[in-house]
Amino acid sequence: MKKRMAFFAALVIALSAYVSGRAQEEGDWDWVNQHFQTTLNEFLPLDKDAVLAFRSYRDLYTDVLEYSISFLQTRQGGLEVVVRMPIDVSVYDQLMRFHLENPGEDISSIKKKLRVKEWRLAEESCPAARYWFSEYQKLLLPTPTQDIIILHPMVYRFHLSDSVTDMQIEVHDEEHPLVIWAENTRRALSACTIDKDR
Repeated sequence: MKKRMAFFAALVIALSAYVSGRAQEEGDWDWVNQHFQTTLNEFLPLDKDAVLAFRSYRDLYTDVLEYSISFLQTRQGGLEVVVRMPIDVSVYDQLMRFHLENPGEDISSIKKKLRVKEWRLAEESCPAARYWFSEYQKLLLPTPTQDIIILHPMVYRFHLSDSVTDMQIEVHDEEHPLVIWAENTRRALSACTIDKDR
């Protein structure tokens, strides 16, 4: 079912490209791939001041929305969580669409058109923030394994920082404790973003 959905999403993108007068070519994919990671870093950053931050995107299946979540400590010792996500269409597909519409347009100009939303959640109004941060602090992380190959995985990047540790970790295994925690956290915080939008 997932493969079928991905196929139809790719078909929709290809058809929209023809409608705009031009089909995707290998050079278009190269152009988007060249700018994708730096664009993610800019629009869905792992905040440098965060005590904990993570970002996710799907390799190859570009219809999956990317997102990032950063936990920041306030001056009062509380938590503020910053959630960022593209609106309706993934960052990758937005880059491709705008590039196909105007292949000569500069990346800095295209970035001004990207639709990404940001929510700032205080733990007072979103108790899930404190709960899931506490759950993270209980995690026991396994040592890396070298015998797993995953094709076109979900890619999870984490920035973990405290008084004695500063780590960057990339995980592709959806059964990894950090990934399970991240997905549970994302679902819990999404309820807070929906409430804030009302």
